[in-house]
Amino acid sequence: MKTIWLLAIIAIIGVHGEGEDTSWFNCIPGIVGSIGVTTPRGDVNLLHNSEPVELFCHMSPYHQYFKKGYTSADLSFIINGQGKDRKIIPMQVVSEIVNRTTIKTKFDPIQVGHFNVRCQLTIKKADAIEKKKKN
Repeated sequence: MKTIWLLAIIAIIGVHGEGEDTSWFNCIPGIVGSIGVTTPRGDVNLLHNSEPVELFCHMSPYHQYFKKGYTSADLSFIINGQGKDRKIIPMQVVSEIVNRTTIKTKFDPIQVGHFNVRCQLTIKKADAIEKKKKN
């Protein structure tokens, strides 16, 4: 039986939310300030050719970027895979907007390999420069 490994992660930016309990949106326990989290959390083991699994990316409504006007329309999934002999497996990712804070996609385990799933927020250049100046 062949197994497919799927690792769900989200880029973490060290910006703290203000006042609210944002712990559900912490990507990694103990590291606060995540823009959001992917679910299901952690490593997911799927059997080759098993049913597709839905992946979600949830943006924290408490995060400064959401408060600044960023929404799920600015989120996207990136999936990188490696098959046998570390051969790169190209993945096309199409996501659907669920609501203002969430997108989803389906991962279909048709190829054997290890896959890293990331959710990223596309940040406007002006906001990225502003953040650099503060650091």
